[in-house]
Amino acid sequence: MKVLCTGFEPFGQMKSNPTERLMTKIAEEYQGSQVIQLKTKVLPVVFDTCVDALWEEVTLFRPDVIVSTGLAYGRSGVNIERIGINVKDSGSSDGAPKDNQGRAYTGEVIAAGGPDALFSTLPIDQMKEDLQEKEIPSVISNTAGTYICNQTLYETLYRLQEQKWETVCGFLHFPALPEMTLQKPSTPSMSLDLQQKALSTVIQTLAAEHLQ
Repeated sequence: MKVLCTGFEPFGQMKSNPTERLMTKIAEEYQGSQVIQLKTKVLPVVFDTCVDALWEEVTLFRPDVIVSTGLAYGRSGVNIERIGINVKDSGSSDGAPKDNQGRAYTGEVIAAGGPDALFSTLPIDQMKEDLQEKEIPSVISNTAGTYICNQTLYETLYRLQEQKWETVCGFLHFPALPEMTLQKPSTPSMSLDLQQKALSTVIQTLAAEHLQ
């Protein structure tokens, strides 16, 4: 099974993005695997080019599965996103007010004429069950926001639909790392090792589904 995992560069006032580090860790874990051929990509936090960068890998690698990941500062546990919406709005997001190229959007569509929303094609219920069996906090989320994470989820699903490709695709939001919450100790956090365990669990779930 061919899996493409993506994370993001830092954005806003943050000096690091845990999903960027997560891509390094998960690539090391699956290096040399005979069952899962895994490729990772760190995407720019830019509305207009984040999915272009992802799509370059899709066209070259032709994955069976795409699992994109992003930081959701303030959320607890792994958030398995159910749906992406056809809206980009940096002001109403939990992310930075502008992207990393200084662009801001207010209530604009991602794909003109596209559906209002597209659902993740990952087996989200099974993913949640498998994560919780390993005592990894996880929930199914009904909003990926309206910032770059939602842009990535919706636009990737839309392009796959337009191409009529059978690649399954979805998005995971991860909490902040503990060191990112030192000034706000009540903010939920999760260690990088546990985030890696969570992502690896999801990959194993997808591999089991793929073999059925």
